[in-house]
Amino acid sequence: MFSDTKTEVSGAVVVNSEGLSSAYDCYNNVVIDLSHPETFADAESLTQQIFILLSKLCEGGRVLVPESTYCHFPYGEIGMEILLRARGMRIEAPLAGKGRLLIASA
Repeated sequence: MFSDTKTEVSGAVVVNSEGLSSAYDCYNNVVIDLSHPETFADAESLTQQIFILLSKLCEGGRVLVPESTYCHFPYGEIGMEILLRARGMRIEAPLAGKGRLLIASA
């Protein structure tokens, strides 16, 4: 999980922007959990960090981006989709009954 909130999740590795470069290099699933407005102040740095995160995804892995993250991203859901597609990811159909969640696979 890539997060701007100090949190612990059972069975998951949680990294922030400082720990991103030293994180493991092959994750099957990644959650982008960013909700603080200051995280989105420098869109260029944030985009670079997301690209670094996506490079750590195994082939066939998935990225989950909740609405609470992409609603703050420049151009919202469309902006996040563009970023994921630029990295070569395929956008998947949303899960029924799981709220607004953007899912992409490598």
